[in-house]
Amino acid sequence: MNTKMEEMFIKVDIQNPGHHLDTILIEDNDSSAVQIMPYHNLEGGTHKMVSCAGMYQRIPVGAQELIESTTGNTGYACAVYAQQIGMPITIFMPEGMPSKKVKILEDHGARVVQTPREEYTAGARNRAQAYYNENPETRWFLDQARNLGNWQANEELAYKLEGSNQLSLIGGTCGTIAGLGKGMKRSNHRTIITQIDLDAGPHFYNRKHGKPTEWWDHSIVGAAPSTMSYIGEQFYDLVDRVAVVEAKECEALFEEALRCRLNAGKSSIVNLAVSVRIARHFHHLVATVTYDDITRYTQAEHLLSEELNFDLDSLARFFRSEAVKKFCIKLEELHSDTIYQI
Repeated sequence: MNTKMEEMFIKVDIQNPGHHLDTILIEDNDSSAVQIMPYHNLEGGTHKMVSCAGMYQRIPVGAQELIESTTGNTGYACAVYAQQIGMPITIFMPEGMPSKKVKILEDHGARVVQTPREEYTAGARNRAQAYYNENPETRWFLDQARNLGNWQANEELAYKLEGSNQLSLIGGTCGTIAGLGKGMKRSNHRTIITQIDLDAGPHFYNRKHGKPTEWWDHSIVGAAPSTMSYIGEQFYDLVDRVAVVEAKECEALFEEALRCRLNAGKSSIVNLAVSVRIARHFHHLVATVTYDDITRYTQAEHLLSEELNFDLDSLARFFRSEAVKKFCIKLEELHSDTIYQI
């Protein structure tokens, strides 16, 4: 295996104040309407841009309750926002999410409604929509899956990497792939987009090839969504490659990250590991995103009192670990079966 790799660029959303996709409140000058805006400290100062969670929308007059469906990160940002403006929020979430995630949402004042596990994200969204339809005069459905602000926000990284030669973008969720991918391909036609799917139902790959997908249960929330959102439906053609990895291997990588004192959540770890493999194999700039930290996962609670970091030292320990080396070697050996050119 060639261990040399080109530069890697990581958009570190987990270093936002809430350790995930974050929001600040912007008061509208000419009305009582509000918008949700994230902030990221980039070179040149603070850039206020539309959040994946925020959806850049006005809350209509008369709305007394916010609604969202989520498996985690977007729900956190929406709950923080609702708390800031003093408005109740109801979050619809599939059963089976880590109990720590539910607790964090409830600690931010959200009412969490857990929907049937077998319906996964589509069921959560459908039930959120039905709840909104019961009383649209006093409720407002933020609806990340259909709001174009989701992908438009993620063009942020494209500006940072403008002028790069050949670039691989590795991401997991629809808003990330759509926003980063569209922005980067517009500024750099040599950008290659790699979508991550898990063997537990490689939805994206199967959909591109007209194959049905049977969903298997796994805990790597944020990777390989079992149903594509409205946003994802519009951007299939952006994806050049699909990396299909084993859910059990991803769990092992997460445990290794904890041993390396690397503070990153499961889907973030998957993105990082696949990024290392792509960088070592294709030898050009790689960009990816980390979404959340380990505070979302109950099996990591015993580590929370100890010092954990997301920095160059902890990343280097993780990238040099035997677990990552084995992961990359396996993908190298099974290249034709695990990374699909489409």
